[in-house]
Parts: sequence; C-alpha cells; structure tokens
Amino acid sequence: MEPLRDLAEQLGTDDYCRYTKEGGYPLYQDGRFQRWLKSAELLEVGLRVPSRQQTMIATFDDQPTRILYFADDINVARRTMKELRLPHSWSTNLGEKVFYCFREELSHGLDAVNSDPVAMETIVVPGKEGQFKQVLRKLMTIYRITEENAQAAALNMALSGEASNLDWY
Repeated sequence: MEPLRDLAEQLGTDDYCRYTKEGGYPLYQDGRFQRWLKSAELLEVGLRVPSRQQTMIATFDDQPTRILYFADDINVARRTMKELRLPHSWSTNLGEKVFYCFREELSHGLDAVNSDPVAMETIVVPGKEGQFKQVLRKLMTIYRITEENAQAAALNMALSGEASNLDWY
C-alpha cells in the first residue's frame, strides 16, 4: 500500500508537487531542523519563488504519518493560510483540521518576528493521507497564482524600465 503515491497521482505531479519513495524528511525539534529521517514515502507540495514555502507529508514503516509546513517568511505563511479559506469551525476533514491548527498557531501561538521563517509540524494516524487532497490542491493553486503574479510583476518592472529609457520626440 502506497497512500502518498495514490495521493500524488490524484494531485498530478507538476512543478509544485513531487513524490519520492524512501525520501528524506527533516526532523523539526526545538525550533530548528535537527536531522533527516528516512521515510517510506514522501510527498512535497511547495513553491520556491518568490518566497519558499513547502508542505511535506511522510509515511514511515512503523511510525505515525508526519506533516510539516514551513515558509521563509511568517507573513507569507499567514497570507497563505488566509488564502486557503479554511472553515472557521472544526472540520471533519483531517487535512483541513491540520491546516486549521497551523493557521491558529500562526495567528496566536508563535512569537516569531515579522519576516522570520516559520515551521510547524504535526503527527497523524497512518491511513488518513487521502484526506489532504483538498488542502494540497488548494495550496498548489495558491502557489501557481503567486508565481504567476511574481512573474508578471517582474515583467512589468522590466517593461517600465525599458520605457523610461526611450527617447521621446
């Protein structure tokens, strides 16, 4: 049984989604990444430009499933959580529950300074990985739009710079 492979196939691997069998999962403890754990399966959904954000789901042979979300900038993480448009009440969907907790931690529980990196991790019972499909699909859409907007902004800047170099008669 390969629940993350099934999930990756449902999501469709692209620039924002990657599946690996026996991948390396970073163990996050005491506010920093300590070491790597060898997972049975690893699913990564992430964005590298303009700001790095990533969600990792890892299954292990004899351990619970781990979910890690991290971002280079806490403000970007807060904006992403807001853009997920999660319910304001407790959901029946495990993926929404996990990201609801991440959103609440970002809103109330973290003492991070603006623009600090942030990472949050939780552990869930194995066998429920398919319930992350909806949230991961939303994240992929948010990342795609974010990247497209960053590319458009860079193009606009380049074009405005070119226009200012023109001689007007």
